[in-house]
Amino acid sequence: MTGVFLVMQTIVESMIDNAIQEALLLCPLQVSFNVVIGLTGLGAANFFIFVQGYFVGVGVSMFQKTYMDDIMEII
Repeated sequence: MTGVFLVMQTIVESMIDNAIQEALLLCPLQVSFNVVIGLTGLGAANFFIFVQGYFVGVGVSMFQKTYMDDIMEII
């Protein structure tokens, strides 16, 4: 579920960035979305699911930082 949220975060942030184009208005929206993603990980049923979600989130953010930013600029 964390991976889906992180992909949605990238899409929503790019859409909002194109619409607002003002960093001071964009930052609170990004921070609130990151808090929601963090809280979904804390609501895991057990520790194994929490750790699994954490590593999925780390993997998605590694992919996002290396490849997704360039892909989103092209799109």
